[in-house]
Amino acid sequence: MKNNGNRAEGFSLTETAIAIALVGFVLAGILSGIPGSLQMMTEADTRTVKARIAQSIMNEVQLNEWKSVDQYHNTHWYFDGEGIPLQSKDDKPPEMQAFHALVTLADKTISLPGAQTVAFSIDPEDNSDIKVITIRITHSSEENYDFEKGFLHKTFSSWITRMDLP
Repeated sequence: MKNNGNRAEGFSLTETAIAIALVGFVLAGILSGIPGSLQMMTEADTRTVKARIAQSIMNEVQLNEWKSVDQYHNTHWYFDGEGIPLQSKDDKPPEMQAFHALVTLADKTISLPGAQTVAFSIDPEDNSDIKVITIRITHSSEENYDFEKGFLHKTFSSWITRMDLP
């Protein structure tokens, strides 16, 4: 800005153009990060909902009597976008389904390092005190999603133990 006697002049056209270009460059940099941030936020939300679904299924299984835990083997669960359970009708997925979960109980023997072999089974006659529950959750509305061949799911596994007295 030049001072010519008592009269002050404004910015020149070149100075104004450079200032606008700098502001535009900074705004473009800031605005270009928004799509990536929104995608990361969506992925974080999906992971959180999947973890909440897995926890709610595990809680449901663990709150049952030990002799009825096997009824959950190979069960399908359906949830909306917020992880709220939906009721299926006639073994068909609900229309509002956003998440689909498959619950399985392990039928194998596990060896623990430095311990004896722990055998357990989903055989109802078996009275073992430990089972492995595996919950696979997909964020897919496909009616017939194949958890064995598909790769678009998250797997949660945990051991559940007998809490009631025999």
